[in-house]
Amino acid sequence: MVENSTTIYEEAYNSDLKEVVTETEVKFETKIRNGIQSLAKEPSQSVIDNILAYSKTFVSK
Repeated sequence: MVENSTTIYEEAYNSDLKEVVTETEVKFETKIRNGIQSLAKEPSQSVIDNILAYSKTFVSK
């Protein structure tokens, strides 16, 4: 049997994960911010429903 002697640096993977999480958080904040601005301009139930539906897509498991 052959063993893999290559060292894996987990820091690189953690760094990549942090970048993806940060990118997702920025997109989430932008989408929610735009929804709230739209709500301020045109308060309607459909805008509220859209904001709530979008925020539910990011519920932590």
